[in-house]
Amino acid sequence: MTAIPDLASILQEVPWGWAVSNATNHELLMMNPAFARLHGYTVTELQGQFLHELVAPESRQEFHGHLRRSSETGYHVYESFHRRKDNQVFPVQVNLTAHKNGSGRIEFHSAIVHDLTERRKDETSLILREQLWRAGVQNSNDAIITTDDGDKIIFWNKRAQEIFGYLEEEVKDRSITRLIIEPQVGCYRQEIEKLLALEEVGPPGKNFEITGRRKDGGEFPLEMSLSIWKAQGRRFVTATIRDITHRKRAEAALQKIQASLAKAQRLAHLGSWDWDIGKNKISLSDEIFRIFGLTPDEFGGSYEEFMEFIHPEDRDTVKLSVSRVMSKDLPFSLDYRVVRPDGRVRVVQNQGEIYFDEAGQPLRMMGTVQDITEKKEADEERRKLSMAVEQTSDWIMIIDKPGKIEYVNPAVEAITGYTKEELIGGSPEILKSEKHDSSFCKELWQTVKSGNSYRNIFTNRKKNHELFQLDLTVTPLRDDQGNITHYLATAKDITQQRHMEERLNHLAYYDALTGIPNRNLARDRLKQALSRAEAVKKPIAVLFLDLDRFKFLNDTFGSEIGDAILTQTASRLGSLLREGETVARVGSDEFMLVLAHLDQPDDVVLELEKIKETIIRPIKVNGDEIIVTTSIGISIFPQDGQDEVSLLKNATTACVRAKSLGGNNYQFYNPGMNIMAEEFVSLGKKLFQANKKEEFVLYYQPYFHTDTEKLVGLEALIRWRRPEYGLLPPDTFIPVLEETGIIREVGEWTMRETWRQVKAWLDKGFPMVPVAVNFSPVQFRCCELPAMVERIMQETGMDPNYIILEITETALMQDVEFTRSILKQFKDLGFGIAIDDFGTGYSSLSYLKKFPIDFLKIDISFIKDITIDPDAAAIVTAIISMAHNLGLRTIAEGVETKEQRQILRILRCDIIQGFYYSQPLPAADIEAILTHGAAVNDQKLEEQTTAPQQH
Repeated sequence: MTAIPDLASILQEVPWGWAVSNATNHELLMMNPAFARLHGYTVTELQGQFLHELVAPESRQEFHGHLRRSSETGYHVYESFHRRKDNQVFPVQVNLTAHKNGSGRIEFHSAIVHDLTERRKDETSLILREQLWRAGVQNSNDAIITTDDGDKIIFWNKRAQEIFGYLEEEVKDRSITRLIIEPQVGCYRQEIEKLLALEEVGPPGKNFEITGRRKDGGEFPLEMSLSIWKAQGRRFVTATIRDITHRKRAEAALQKIQASLAKAQRLAHLGSWDWDIGKNKISLSDEIFRIFGLTPDEFGGSYEEFMEFIHPEDRDTVKLSVSRVMSKDLPFSLDYRVVRPDGRVRVVQNQGEIYFDEAGQPLRMMGTVQDITEKKEADEERRKLSMAVEQTSDWIMIIDKPGKIEYVNPAVEAITGYTKEELIGGSPEILKSEKHDSSFCKELWQTVKSGNSYRNIFTNRKKNHELFQLDLTVTPLRDDQGNITHYLATAKDITQQRHMEERLNHLAYYDALTGIPNRNLARDRLKQALSRAEAVKKPIAVLFLDLDRFKFLNDTFGSEIGDAILTQTASRLGSLLREGETVARVGSDEFMLVLAHLDQPDDVVLELEKIKETIIRPIKVNGDEIIVTTSIGISIFPQDGQDEVSLLKNATTACVRAKSLGGNNYQFYNPGMNIMAEEFVSLGKKLFQANKKEEFVLYYQPYFHTDTEKLVGLEALIRWRRPEYGLLPPDTFIPVLEETGIIREVGEWTMRETWRQVKAWLDKGFPMVPVAVNFSPVQFRCCELPAMVERIMQETGMDPNYIILEITETALMQDVEFTRSILKQFKDLGFGIAIDDFGTGYSSLSYLKKFPIDFLKIDISFIKDITIDPDAAAIVTAIISMAHNLGLRTIAEGVETKEQRQILRILRCDIIQGFYYSQPLPAADIEAILTHGAAVNDQKLEEQTTAPQQH
């Protein structure tokens, strides 16, 4: 008897992955070869590794949740992502089982793992095919309705909704027969029964016609075809339906025309003839002899002789026509050419009827002949004229003397949107736009009724109520007696030409992107506002706004985002204006406002706060939120200038001062600002030289654990050792570095120098803690930043575990997706991430969850007032609680007193930084703190200084 293999032996041979892991640390204890192959390893390589290390990093947090659920329920199935030896991530399905010992304690987990890669591909392909099918059905020109066994509607497309007027929810699960008039429901059911009786799935059957009924009760003809198909054991019938209303109307109109034409031909009797078929004798009237240019003596009377007078090219046609008439008892009617004895060719129209004897044999034919040569020639001339009139793009309309429209060419239809049927018989006033007064129309009719032509520019209205403009000439038409019988209106559509002229005029005074006034119109309006203000002795404020870092945003995210920022900013500013006030775009990222509703100059402050609040609201573009700030300069009439030129110049100067102070503020003009502007330019030049001369140095400020007061980190802070002034803090020169773009080079130097110093401390054997390096918002938005960081890390050989990268909360929220991408790259490299100045921006809990951050640094403005301001304390409490809930550590900046530290300790703030422990120190002085692992001064440097802290 063959031995039954045990379960472990079977699992070694199965094609899916199977493994067992320790419940304590998830170390892999046992696995089959399929499990190892699935992850790109051999069984030997996986021995001693841990199960969670095979889970893709982005799925590891979920993995621990799955472990808990399997521990709670004993068995849990889920889908996730694993990572192979070559770091390739792939989808898996995991059957996770928790195994307990006799005491009920979980000892290990077993996992069965299936690779879902191919199944995901099949699902994606199936979804794509379904989407393509639905797109084809929804965009079909025919109504497509699917029913359950030909009765209840389960699907219909957009065209069905258009034809019948019902929404899908109004007809779903209702009988399709509600779409058919009652007397013809039986006809539909017969077609369904015939189709279902076939019991076969196949292509659509023959088309049949039926009368449909719309939601509004209207009836209309339909052409329908039915096809049957099966799915999941059920039968479905799909009806393809076409509205044939227009076709039926066309057929009826054609039948009517044909009947009228036949009658007119039977009544056109000019010359007569009679053919005795048995005797082969044709008798002609005198008029026919005249038409043919013959005398009775010149015609013998036989059918064959008559055929000799017909043009050789037309004889076979005439013979064939006669033969058909004789065999089918049809009326005879034919136009053909005859050749007179003198060689001249005439065109005739021959009509006749045939008579038969009792035996059904042809007996005789009788009819008429009309000379239509002149008519044919006239018709040809009219055809050419008609072609010219019909095909010209110029407007041509004929109006009778009472003022009714008799003719319009296709150009009139195309221009107005009306059909000729809607226009003919009506008055030209149907096109009236109310843009011309009664005197205009009176002048027109007086001119043309007096026999003279009238020309002018007319503004009319289309059928869809759009206005259009014509260069129109109305000319009176006279009959042979000289009497006016009609009026001919000819015109060219100059709407586009006028629009272009208006567009060019608009472009001269309005901004093409935002649609608001440009500099030219703004100055003109300011000039007018000054005249009014001078008359009533009221002040006027001129505001010059410059969007902060707009060039950076535009260069980084592209002109599409830049344009959106400008248009939304213009719209927001416009919403704040009152009557008589102006907003204009006067530069690439510059706006000007004229505020005229002021009783005194101080009133402008309230308006400035509204403007700042409006501008700083996040701008949503393509799902992203971008925060923009603005620098504003203000000049006031009359004290800051008496004319528009000086007021705008001084407001611009004040704006430059606002930008030099870091932006996101406003400054009122004062005469000393002209000197400050020059100093700003000078400072930029000196900073450029300072970078070249290596005048920048780094100081380091430690921060400590709140409870243990042990050293846990340092922050690198830049200083400018300016020869003539000594050591300068960063707030005196960082804004200028950012505005001039030098910040990128200085930021790279700061990073490289910090890492060099940290590496030197490590090499000397100092017990090292992480060191934080700040990114300027301008530097952070550089797309090449991650590559630069990685390059410096490789060049310096720096271990990223010793580095924390800091960005401000404002920079964090300027573009959420971009920021998340950059921070993830830093996190993948192994760096810690901290958010600086937290609480001053506009982030929320939902956004913070998106970012791979480790620390929140609470802004110094909240710490400063924490002992005296309940609101500040409440904000700090909320920030710490939120951070801990997100698994983040908090750092309090600017702690200067024992009382502040005690409150922060109670609130469970993790880390403290500030003068209470230490001011920023040069690298050489930091080494003592590194050695002791705590603040060197036991008095915590509390009395060391009372100056405000500087970063």
